[in-house]
Amino acid sequence: GLGNFELTLVALCMATPSVLLGAVAGTIVERTPSKEMMIACDLLRAFCAISLVFIDNYHFLLTVIIIES
Repeated sequence: GLGNFELTLVALCMATPSVLLGAVAGTIVERTPSKEMMIACDLLRAFCAISLVFIDNYHFLLTVIIIES
């Protein structure tokens, strides 16, 4: 299983992108047509969800969590 350090890294990987990129991403989202943005986000989340099945490396898991966040 995962220890305390690994669980802390997962939590940080989930929170950090929204804190660091929230304002920039919000500007991009407002300027992009909503239908295309929703399709792109759904495709990215689907790719991330499918890739979770094939993860065998902890670092890859953290990368997928950062991308999905």
